[in-house]
Amino acid sequence: MLHELQSGFMAAVLTGSQTELTSVTPKIREGKLNTAQRVAIYRRNVQSTLRGALGDIFPTTRWMLGDDKFLNVGDQFILHAPSTSGDLNQFGRSFPEFLSAMQPSAAADMAALDWAWHEAFHAAEQAALDLSRLGAVPAEQHAALVFQLHPSARLIGSAYPLLELWQAHQNSEEAPLEISKILPADHHFLAVHRDDANVTLTPLSAPQFHFLKICAEHQPLGEAAEAAFALDANFALQAFLIQTVQQNIVIDFNEPS
Repeated sequence: MLHELQSGFMAAVLTGSQTELTSVTPKIREGKLNTAQRVAIYRRNVQSTLRGALGDIFPTTRWMLGDDKFLNVGDQFILHAPSTSGDLNQFGRSFPEFLSAMQPSAAADMAALDWAWHEAFHAAEQAALDLSRLGAVPAEQHAALVFQLHPSARLIGSAYPLLELWQAHQNSEEAPLEISKILPADHHFLAVHRDDANVTLTPLSAPQFHFLKICAEHQPLGEAAEAAFALDANFALQAFLIQTVQQNIVIDFNEPS
């Protein structure tokens, strides 16, 4: 009985459905306001809170779409994937996929970047890797090492110039061109990661991206290097590995047993 009342009330709050409202009306005691008026207050509060959370987590996407379109799409998403957690930082995880299913575009990919930035900002701390540990591993064992990325590290690939769009948002209040005019033209790769309190967007080449992607999948260094060299025979493996350690992207490794 209680579960049915709670489920019906939540559905009425989220959807504003007259059918759902009718199902809970007989079970809610009337007061100065009738049931519809009381549910409407909850609905406005919930919708306002979730709208605000989406706007805070996806600021660049909102900028690209414009306020009106973003709120319209956001309201559709709230109905499609209502919050199931008391932690609003978890709300919006599937928003990039929701946008992409509606229409793959630069805005959908930017939503993935916004979410990656959000996750990176809230990720756990992790100590940096001491490179002397790596120097102590015999060279013949290097290929079997499995490198670990920082908990904040996220890898983004897109056919759109996300970094340039992101930077334009940081530097201007003016909206970009219409989304339909931002056409896919090339492959763009980014690492989103946090060093101390700062979230950084680092552009990557295709070999660098695929190298880190394979590392993120907990595959050994030999496989990651092979994928990178297949794309660029001159891939500077050692230099890039040192760079990622210094940037706090690679933070540990497992030695072969």
